[in-house]
Amino acid sequence: MQDAPVECATLFHEKVMQFLDSCVLNQKHGKGGILGRVTHYVIRYEVQHRGSLHAHIILWVETDDIDKVAAEITAMIPADFDNDSMSFTDPTCPQQTTLKNLVLRKQIHQCGPVSNVPSYR
Repeated sequence: MQDAPVECATLFHEKVMQFLDSCVLNQKHGKGGILGRVTHYVIRYEVQHRGSLHAHIILWVETDDIDKVAAEITAMIPADFDNDSMSFTDPTCPQQTTLKNLVLRKQIHQCGPVSNVPSYR
């Protein structure tokens, strides 16, 4: 990325949009994509301290699809949610504990301060 930052950022944006268009926003026949019918979305690109681009994406889905999407997401997450404490309980399965620790070690990151991002007006 250091040798061609503009080209890398452009290619990354194109790949994100290809994924959104083909999997998430797929509006053919009114069925929507893998997360239902998306009405709006926002993308924010950030750079990790190692220089890797990543995207934060917020999706708004049709009101009729909310329960279906929530059920599908819940079915895919290997964790239990405690409604009383409004938090996830720690996994009891050793494999799930290993996976959780890998995610916490490899995927959680601190984004750089927003002041480092150039502003365009």
